[in-house]
Amino acid sequence: MASTAPAIPSATGAPSRRRWLTWYRRYYLLVNLPVLLLVTELLLVRFDLIHRWPFNEKDDLTKAFTSYAERPPPASAKVLLLLGNSATDRGLDPQAIEAGLGDPGLRVYNFGLKGARLDDTLGLVDLARARGVAPTAVVLGINTYLIDHKVAVDTLYPWLVRRTPYVYFHRSRIRTKLWRWVKSLVGLERRRLGKDSDDIPDGKTPESAIQTFLAEFDRRPADDFPMVEQLPDVVAELTRRGLRVLVVLYPMAPSGTRRMAEYDALTAAIRAKAPADSLDLTHAPERFTDDMFYDVGHPNRAGRAAVTQAVIPWLRQELAPR
Repeated sequence: MASTAPAIPSATGAPSRRRWLTWYRRYYLLVNLPVLLLVTELLLVRFDLIHRWPFNEKDDLTKAFTSYAERPPPASAKVLLLLGNSATDRGLDPQAIEAGLGDPGLRVYNFGLKGARLDDTLGLVDLARARGVAPTAVVLGINTYLIDHKVAVDTLYPWLVRRTPYVYFHRSRIRTKLWRWVKSLVGLERRRLGKDSDDIPDGKTPESAIQTFLAEFDRRPADDFPMVEQLPDVVAELTRRGLRVLVVLYPMAPSGTRRMAEYDALTAAIRAKAPADSLDLTHAPERFTDDMFYDVGHPNRAGRAAVTQAVIPWLRQELAPR
């Protein structure tokens, strides 16, 4: 009887591995890029770079806490915080207000934050208290941007929920910082060294800025701003935190507001929801003229002085002992 030849072990494993390696070499980017992006995303969310130096060196929140640290109040002093968006940051001079009020026991600090909305106010106050700032009163400055829910604050401030993908939602800040580094390396950034520390431009509102303003706000009725209805609740919440709340309705460039058909109705709706003792500067075009604004919502240097001087006597009256 013929003997049976020994069986040869199957080598199907090796061809299968070679086929996989061949596929991987051809499509390795499809495999590696998602993994790389996922790892990068997890690292960026973990370390939150845009809220760390040097990405946060131009941050209004960092600037506010720095100004407070540079001029800390005595333990017995009352502290007044100026809250709102960039119209507060650019429109009110805290040291001029402090000097104008003439109260040696009062310190005034500007905590206006660009891109902030009305619903950011409570988070900001809570964060300030957690970092050792103990305000006794706040001035809440309001313009159309502060009560517009369409203003994209993104995740700029730490009380807001972080959104992913991190690079996508923070791309403007990352890109801006990287571009500044490039300009600094080639010498272009030196041109900015002589600018005023507040970086408040001079000049009059250009037509392009007016068109930008109208594109956002024109043809929108007052009921298209649901945050107006939240104003009494925000004031009540700040009051429950033991703060005296003083509300100012800011002026804006007449060249823009007169071309917004619904401006009067919107400001009337805000006035109706604001406290009765609020200061309304929205309808004084003879006092706050076009040459006081570098765009529709932001005073220039002359405008800042004018708005500050308009606020001082009102504050003196409101803060007087009763």
